[in-house]
Formats: sequence, C-alpha cells, structure tokens
Amino acid sequence: MARLSGQIALLLIAVLAIAPSAAQPSIDWQLAVGGGSLDYAKEIHQTADGGYIIAAYTGSTDGDVLDNHGFNDAWVVKLDGSGSIAWQSTLGGSSDDRAYSIDQTADGGYIMAGSTGSSDGDVTGSHGGPADVWLVKLDQNGTLLWQKCLGGTGEDVAYAVRQTSDGGYVFAGNTTSDDWDVSGNHGGSDYWVVKVDTVGGVVWQATIGGSDYDIAASIRETSDGGYVVAGRSHSMDGDVTSGHGDADAWIVKLDANGALVAQHALGGSSYDRVSSIEESTDGGFIAIGTSMSNDGDVSGSHGSGGDAWVVKLDAGLGLSWQKALGGSNVDSGNSIQQEVDGGYVLLGMSASNNGDVTLNHGPFDYWIAKIDAIGNVEWQLTMGGDGSDEGVCLDRTTDGGYVCCGDIKSFDGDVTGFHGAKDGWVVKVSDVSTNVEEEHEPSLVIRPGEGGQILHVTTIENVTDATICLINSAGQQVACERMSGRQHALSIGHLPSGSYLLVLGSGSSTLSGTFVKE
Repeated sequence: MARLSGQIALLLIAVLAIAPSAAQPSIDWQLAVGGGSLDYAKEIHQTADGGYIIAAYTGSTDGDVLDNHGFNDAWVVKLDGSGSIAWQSTLGGSSDDRAYSIDQTADGGYIMAGSTGSSDGDVTGSHGGPADVWLVKLDQNGTLLWQKCLGGTGEDVAYAVRQTSDGGYVFAGNTTSDDWDVSGNHGGSDYWVVKVDTVGGVVWQATIGGSDYDIAASIRETSDGGYVVAGRSHSMDGDVTSGHGDADAWIVKLDANGALVAQHALGGSSYDRVSSIEESTDGGFIAIGTSMSNDGDVSGSHGSGGDAWVVKLDAGLGLSWQKALGGSNVDSGNSIQQEVDGGYVLLGMSASNNGDVTLNHGPFDYWIAKIDAIGNVEWQLTMGGDGSDEGVCLDRTTDGGYVCCGDIKSFDGDVTGFHGAKDGWVVKVSDVSTNVEEEHEPSLVIRPGEGGQILHVTTIENVTDATICLINSAGQQVACERMSGRQHALSIGHLPSGSYLLVLGSGSSTLSGTFVKE
C-alpha cells in the first residue's frame, strides 16, 4: 500500500463511468443442456481443473440425458473449460428427484443436495413423506459414493449445500416435518438447517421460523465459524419479528452449533425474498432477491412487476443500504458475488427494456449486471432469445469472467442447440476488461492534503453540479458535498479512521475511488 502524508493511504484510483460507451461484457460461449422434456440448471461453479459443475434436474430421456430412472432425476453435469460435456450423472428412483445445489469438495469430488420422493433406484432410507432432503456424495467422475435421505413424514427440501471448514457439510432448506430427523417445527414450513459429518451423519439440526411458511434458499459458513441463512418468511411470530407484509426477506445468523444469534425480516407490504447471500469483505453481508414492495425497507421501485433487490447488511444484520434494480416490467435477482474492487456482480431475470435494463430479447432474459459498492449500475447485459429465459446462478471464473446457468425456452437470439420444452442454459461471459479498446488516463484522482484534514478530488473533465459522497466500510453515507469544475477540496478531518469509498455522481456518470484514513 502506498503511504501518502502519513495519514492517508491511497488504495485505488478508479475510473468507472456509467455511460453508453462504458465497457460491456460479451458471451464467450453458450450451451443448451437437456433433452425433449423439462430440464432445469440450478447451480454452477467453476471446478479446480478449470471446468464447471452443474446441479440440475431433468425429466428427459434423450438428448444429453442418459439413463433417467423415472419422472424427474437429479442431474449432475460436468463441463470442460470450453463448455463441452465431460460427463453427466442421472441420480434417483421412479419418483420425483431433484438437485438444487452442488459444491466441489476438498477430495476433488462433489456434494449434492436437493430432494427425493423415491424409495428405489439410487435412493434408500426414505422416511415416507412426499419428499426427503437428499444428500449425495460423488467422486470426481460422478460416481455415487454415498447418499442420505434426511427429514420426516412431511415435505423436506434442501436448496443450498456447502462443505464446511471441518470437512463435513451444512445444508439449508425447509421442512414441514416434526418427526424422525426433524424436531422443534414451529408450524407450516420452517427453515431447516442441518450440519452433517463427512459421511452424512447428523451433527445438529435447527428448525427456525414461525407458524406460517418460511423457506431458506441460501447458506454460507461465516468467518467466525457460524452460518448465515437467507430466504423468505410469511410468518410474524416465533423466531420472526417485525414482519412487513405478504412475504419478507428473512436473514438469520447461527452460531457454530446452530443456535440462533440474530435475525432480520426485511421488506415492505408486498412480496419480498432473498435468493442468495454472501459474507462481504467488511465482515457484513450482501444479499439479492426480489421485491414487489415500495415501502418499508424498500425504496426506488421501478414498477409493480417486481425488481431485483440488493441488500447490504452489517455484521449484526442491520440494514446498511438497499437498491431496487430493473425496469417497469418484471425483474428478479437470484445470485450475487462480491468483486475485487468492492462492488458486486449479480444475475437474475428481466422482462424490462427500460430503467436499468436494455436490449431485452423476449418475454424474459438472463440479466447480468455489475454494481459499485453502493449499488449503482456500472454495466449490464441481457442474454437470451424470444422465449422465457431465467438466470439462476453465477460464479466468477479464474479468467476474470463469469459463468451463468438457469433455464430457457428460447431457440434463437443468443441461444443455439435448444432441445425442446425447457433446457438448462450455461453461458460463459467475458472479462469486461478484455472489451476495453484503449487505455485512458484516470478520470478521477484522489490525493490527501493539509495533514489528512482535506481530500483533494480532481477529474479529467469539468463537472457541473456533481455530488461527492463518502461511504464507510459498513456501507453508510458519512459525508456529501456538491462539486463543480475539475477540482474540489473535501473536508475529512471529522471522520474516524477506516476505509472509505468516494463516489462522484454527475448526470448519468459515476466515478469512484477508495482510500484509507489512518
């Protein structure tokens, strides 16, 4: 880190203009996977060998699908680095079996989680209800090593699974059971979080919720050894406090033993949910979902159809900021990751062609967008054809790009190789920097002065009636001043030590840079 004036260390001089000429990503390659029936890709990750692993489920018996056991099978697909199928494994029995989540494990294999209604084929240990959580361990070639049915006589589903730091696994979903592996159900459907050992034996389980329906969609182990879980809640009692309306985004923090540490219901008077949550580098959390509200915790709605909704929380689950993103039609958010510059990249679905969204191909498109550290859109890309296409999961790739998956009903536009009915669709998106044609001198320069009491801000071009704001590491706005011309002296003597994001907004452009006050 470069030392300046002994009191301010300059971390980054950034250039990020949101304008029609800003750099945009492009599609490197795409692959429609499936057969003639309904196929869904639910989660994708880049693997250690540079390829990709997909959790999916399929009702097909042709095309890319081999050996379907009946109705729906859980379907795990391994791609090589160029997007060709390396191997695929259909798993299940004669009833409805689905894979919703997958994680590569330390031994090079995979842990898969979803649900099963079967009691034959690959499935043993069913509890007799409409569905059990189904946990499956595969080796690096997709061979089944072991499987576990977990749940009770109700409906039990896992939507997210991760290997934990001790080599075991944790999953989150929902349960309507209160017997067998499940205890303490509050009524309706509860969040169900289960920690298992290396061979699927239950270490602990936690039912969390109220008397209505509560469904967990995402879980992550946190840096303190606990867990953060996110989804939606229709309850306003039990573990759920301060419910706002039809459904709230509901985020809970558990300790290492599954005890509830904190919870926060977020939303407005309509339908709000969270689909994905990550711990952010400042120790807080970033979450994405969908909001149909424009009151309560939600502001900036683009229309009644719903927006992708990004929520930044501090370490205690307090709301730092929120952003409704989209246009006047239906938009939703499904997946989010933090970027190295402190911003975030998100994936969802959009039916809009205005607001934050451009160039819609059909009824619904995949929508990938990059936002800065306070939620301003830096670039966005819609992908798809003239059918209904929904982006569900994204992962940052080692070449600086992204890989996305979801499902499609298109056979034109960006899509080739469509098999019929509905396919899983994998899209590799380029690193934005590869689309920048030439280098330019920095448009924003931040430098200290007057013993660390003043921050000098210089732009390459004159700005008129611009706004300079400082955001602290918790995502809170701590200072804001007006600027005109090319230079401005911003007073920072009153600010405590720490990291800050400086954002300069002028018309349709945003410039940002970060610095540390010591």
